[in-house]
Amino acid sequence: MGKDEERFRLVNKAGYEAYQLIEKRMQELGPMEFTDLFVAVVGAASVCLANALRPGIEAAKGRATIADQLIASSMKQVRVLVEPAIREGS
Repeated sequence: MGKDEERFRLVNKAGYEAYQLIEKRMQELGPMEFTDLFVAVVGAASVCLANALRPGIEAAKGRATIADQLIASSMKQVRVLVEPAIREGS
């Protein structure tokens, strides 16, 4: 397995593990409607993403510009990752 493939595999694994932990913690809040759980999980994932982006933003000279670029790049990645779910519903 090449370096890029290994990195991709580890990134996917870490991301999935983070999601599982977030979902588990949100379910500890007790029974809730799907919409409430969904909002809580996405909120927790957003906090995680913000924490991941923060060091890059803090290291930049033009923080607002870099923040916008990092957020836009992250959302493009998210769109690619949800593409299979979009196609399944078509």
